[in-house]
Amino acid sequence: MDNKINRRRFTRLPLEMLADLTTSKDRYTVTVLDVSLHGVLLMQPEQMEPLIGEAARVDLALSEEVTIQMPVTIVHAEEGLLGCEVRAIDVESLAHLRRMLELNLGDTTLVERELVQLLEKQQ
Repeated sequence: MDNKINRRRFTRLPLEMLADLTTSKDRYTVTVLDVSLHGVLLMQPEQMEPLIGEAARVDLALSEEVTIQMPVTIVHAEEGLLGCEVRAIDVESLAHLRRMLELNLGDTTLVERELVQLLEKQQ
């Protein structure tokens, strides 16, 4: 796991909040442990049998009016954790995620640099 952490190019924001994880088979309430512009780490629901490579969606409600919708791919499931890579996120959700990271990390320049890296990666 240390090698995975060392390869990360995106700063993760530690969180502990509930979100909805929707797969092709079911919908689960999950705990978000951390989030970045590139991915999200979730606690795996006990009743879930994740499929690596499966497409899903994480809905992270910031308020009654604002929800960050992240289309994801499940990239690893180990020790009760689900690692999900964010795919093509919509502009509105990306703006909310970016703002949340800026406010909580306190480094607008860092978030801006990571956003550029993300956009370059998607091209």
